Amino acid sequence: MYRRTISTGVALVPDSLRFVESRNSVYAATTDGRVVAVRLFDGRLVNLGAGYTSPVGVVSLTDGLRLVVAESSGAILVVARDTANRQHARLLAQLPAPVLGLDEHPNSVSLLVLSDTSSDGQLLPQLLQCDLTTGDISVVATDLDGARSLVVDTDRRSVLVLSVLADGSRTLTTIGLDDGAVDTVTTEAYDHFTSAPASGALAVFATRSDPASPGNDTLTYWQGAEAVVEPIPGQVDGLTRWGSLVLIASGADLHAVEWDIDDGQVPVAVPLGPLAVTGYARLLVDLPAAGLAVGDVSYTVREGVGAGAISLGVEPPNPDGTESVMLLAGFLTGEFHVEAISVADGSTLAVRRFRVTTLWPDDVSGPPIALTGDVGATLMNWGGTGGVAGYRFPTPREWRVLVVLLFLKDRDYGDTESATRDEWKQRVMGDGESLRHYYEEVSAFVANAHGMTVKLVGDQVFGPISVNRGWGDVFKKKGGVNDGWQSTPQGKIEMAGAVSTFFADMAGGAAQISLADSFVFVVRSGSDDPIPMGAGNPDLPTKYVWGHANPSVEFWRKVTNPDTSFTFTQFQRPVTFVTDAFPAAAPNSNVTRTLCHEVGHNLGLDDLYDAHGDFPAEVNERAVGAVDLMGSSQKLPHFSLANRIALGWIDRNWLRRFDFTANPTGGNVVLQAVETIDAGGPSGGRSAGIEVPISDDWSYLFEYRREQSGQIGDQELDPAVDPGSTELIAGTDLRFRGGDVARPPILALPRDADGDGPVLDSDGQDYTDSDVTNPERMHDFVLRLDPIRSPDNDSAKIVVEYLEAHRPQLLVHPAPGNGNFKSPDISLTGPLGLAIPVVVKGATNIIKITVHNVGSLDATQTQIHVKWLPWTLTPGDWRDLDDPPVFNVPARGRTTLQVPWPLPASVPVGDDHVEAQHFCVRVDIDRYHDPAHPDEEEIVVFDNWAQSNFGTAAVGFGSPSDRLSTAATATNRLARKATYLFDVHQDTPWYRAYLGHAWLDLAPGETRAIPVAYESLAGDPVHGDDFERNLEWILSHEHHLVVVSSLLPEDTACGSPRRVFGCGLTLRTGRRVLIDEAGHDKEVVFARVAALRDGSWGPVPSGQFNLAAWPDDDPARVAVSHGHISNGRGSTLIPRNTLQDLRNGRPTSFTLGRPGDNTYITAVTTPQSLL
Repeated sequence: MYRRTISTGVALVPDSLRFVESRNSVYAATTDGRVVAVRLFDGRLVNLGAGYTSPVGVVSLTDGLRLVVAESSGAILVVARDTANRQHARLLAQLPAPVLGLDEHPNSVSLLVLSDTSSDGQLLPQLLQCDLTTGDISVVATDLDGARSLVVDTDRRSVLVLSVLADGSRTLTTIGLDDGAVDTVTTEAYDHFTSAPASGALAVFATRSDPASPGNDTLTYWQGAEAVVEPIPGQVDGLTRWGSLVLIASGADLHAVEWDIDDGQVPVAVPLGPLAVTGYARLLVDLPAAGLAVGDVSYTVREGVGAGAISLGVEPPNPDGTESVMLLAGFLTGEFHVEAISVADGSTLAVRRFRVTTLWPDDVSGPPIALTGDVGATLMNWGGTGGVAGYRFPTPREWRVLVVLLFLKDRDYGDTESATRDEWKQRVMGDGESLRHYYEEVSAFVANAHGMTVKLVGDQVFGPISVNRGWGDVFKKKGGVNDGWQSTPQGKIEMAGAVSTFFADMAGGAAQISLADSFVFVVRSGSDDPIPMGAGNPDLPTKYVWGHANPSVEFWRKVTNPDTSFTFTQFQRPVTFVTDAFPAAAPNSNVTRTLCHEVGHNLGLDDLYDAHGDFPAEVNERAVGAVDLMGSSQKLPHFSLANRIALGWIDRNWLRRFDFTANPTGGNVVLQAVETIDAGGPSGGRSAGIEVPISDDWSYLFEYRREQSGQIGDQELDPAVDPGSTELIAGTDLRFRGGDVARPPILALPRDADGDGPVLDSDGQDYTDSDVTNPERMHDFVLRLDPIRSPDNDSAKIVVEYLEAHRPQLLVHPAPGNGNFKSPDISLTGPLGLAIPVVVKGATNIIKITVHNVGSLDATQTQIHVKWLPWTLTPGDWRDLDDPPVFNVPARGRTTLQVPWPLPASVPVGDDHVEAQHFCVRVDIDRYHDPAHPDEEEIVVFDNWAQSNFGTAAVGFGSPSDRLSTAATATNRLARKATYLFDVHQDTPWYRAYLGHAWLDLAPGETRAIPVAYESLAGDPVHGDDFERNLEWILSHEHHLVVVSSLLPEDTACGSPRRVFGCGLTLRTGRRVLIDEAGHDKEVVFARVAALRDGSWGPVPSGQFNLAAWPDDDPARVAVSHGHISNGRGSTLIPRNTLQDLRNGRPTSFTLGRPGDNTYITAVTTPQSLL
């Protein structure tokens, strides 16, 4: 049978093995007193704890938080899984007889313990039940003569006990857990066993010595009699199983045997660990070993598309003749089969099992994921011209929320279900303080005209839905014992999978789940108090969810087609996670207000406070607090002016804008209290706010806030914002920029020189913005309140005065974000020029940079620095290029220059040396110092950098598609360990993207590579027909693929991820083109230009044929010529300079290219020598 082996290097205690599915590991005790986990997914041995005396068994409890270890002396110990040394264990019970083994009862609240004969002989072996809370012992079965080991058969609700009698014979005893029935049968001379999958009668996997091979054992399947026998090298110490995968300890090895799956005629290597739902894995097929070649074998998933599929994307062939097959996991979990089929005769050459899970076992590296088409992932919403202008992602008129009740193995809803469902419907839709009421109020909702209301999908709260996991499998503790828990990246997937399955099985469920704009998961708390772990050990925290949100969680839906087949579709939606109610030991917070805050995240807003010291102290001092719901949810403030603009509820035209760069004058303004502005905007000549743009993505905003009777929001301005005052002018600083995790997007303005601001509440107070207030500013101004409540209580008069500042101000515009990560001031050109703007490795490329001066004084002797790195999802370690010469930038003008970029022929990334194909470029401008005007130093430096993190690529097909691979990097620049999440967005349904990790846990300063690949759906076995029907549209349109990163905050009031940065690709597809057979005569370079159609290469009839050549000792001196293609042959003249170099014997390299069009993709050759 197909077998793989992990070398553990340790001797395991016989019969102590237990497979823990949530960790994809075999847990066992070792002969030297340790508790270990052998991880199947990466083959590593992990030490969980040490210091035990003769341990005989270990059980991972279903709560996912604790282990139980039994020592042969009769001690039963409970210990936290994360700190599992003996010194931290609590003695649960001390038995009067030695322990032979133990397992968890299926009821999850007790243990089943097999005890031996007592030392005084008064007690014979017996099966005991031990309460996990009290340690109380009760007897389940007695007189189990010769008992050696036990296994719980959960499917049959029974305990199996293997006994060795005095005469050496063996028996197997079945003890029913529900009825106590005992049945004993005689078996062969088995030494070790575990349960086996079967319907009906008792079945086990068991091992015994092999009489034909002394010193070795055999594995057999027994169901009343032996069925199949498999030889095992060495003597077996114990076994367990994961479905049909039998896991056998023998000495220092762990053998994994796929029962009833043989090696087959062709070797196929599959992962031992699981695939994540909608994940992928590369299978390596050794075709030469079977005398076969690529194309001789096809591959299929036996159980259909719900289980998985095979991508037919074409990659460069492996040099050794092996084939890499891309297996795509489907939406269903369990065991499935991939088959290798002979193309010649249809025979099955090999079968392999693969397993799919929703709970990825690795906490450090997330699973590989594949995303087909536009799954609705949210994008970063930062950047844009004019500060406020780009900070806008308006809401729909109706936000449809789907609310579900969830519970884990720890505790169900019981008799609280009905009341909880009614309570949460009121929290969402009630007339009092509710989600709907708050958002209608703060948005000035008018049906079909303005603002936003909330709708409850199905007009009901769905569920309860069982999430068949323990608390610690899906949540991680937030802080102290009563601070709650937050979902892990894999926990979000697990819960969303349970919800998807629930609606897939429900009549009309596909239609209901499709309506959701976001989800609210109301999770039943798992305990009312902390869980005691014994004297001297910290308690485990009270098990309840602290409110948090996630912008993109993957779901799936199943639609029944007219022919009764099923279509599975993946999609992503934002999710809010909240507790059903705060337990008695938890802080008494208002869950409805938490819900309003978290839905703000679902709408795209960031938290406005610090997380684990990620921001510097001077930033934290300027937190907006209760000026904005995203800064302080429990006071239920309205959103600040910036966030109202972002959500589309305040029109920018309702603001009075003072752009001092364009018009250096002030003016008088009357502000209307924003709480009173309705769908028609401010009335009576008043303004909704004041905007002072500082630079392209930076603005100051001022607004008038006043408590309004009858509203539910903004009722605690006194004392939460301004003690003693219920009306005030609030000044905020809006800057939403990716690339640096330096600040939240909205801050309170700093205090000015006389201590006023950022909150003004008395006549005559002012906010003065100057070099003292903010030395990074270009223009100085004063904003004075004079007076408040004038001409009525809901109005405030403001005077704005401009103060002159005559200085240069240099900038390069940042990437606008929202899926566009290309700075408009940075562009890349390859050696073939603008006709084929493809970056070529092994050649000198050109970076074109434009520097602007928006100040009023010329900038002379300006210096910039240019650096690059492979495609990056976070700020990383840059590689410097040579500085260009200094240059001048005129006042209110710009200067453009070109910087050569010699790109190495190979750019490997990460430990796996994935070859990078796309790159990021950054430009920094030195702070400007003019020796001719020493007092007129540049003020703003924050604008003096920008980066372009993008690429263009052509995805060819000849049916099927090419699959192109690259890598992106992620670097943790924080001083703490941090988890980064990665999401993929695509804007058409015709491509599939592969991401090597859904998340990464990075140490301070650590950089990891994330493999990225992409392909069109041309020739795809599932989507290929739809692709062909839409081919004309696909060929004429670009496709945009974006990968964005988010940072998980730690030890903060809200654990919602913060967007960090992203990288983008623009893709075009067309017929695959090949340029080869290049040569030249005295003056002309020529080559074959062919395209693939239906598996055959044919001539490209026409098109441009371009040449770029350069001397090897001066690669920046590139010469370009343009020729033509005729009936598959391209030719072009050799440039005059290149001809002279060749005549002089100067070594020269070249590349050839054909621009893409609506039929053929762009083709560029690898640089080679022009001999």
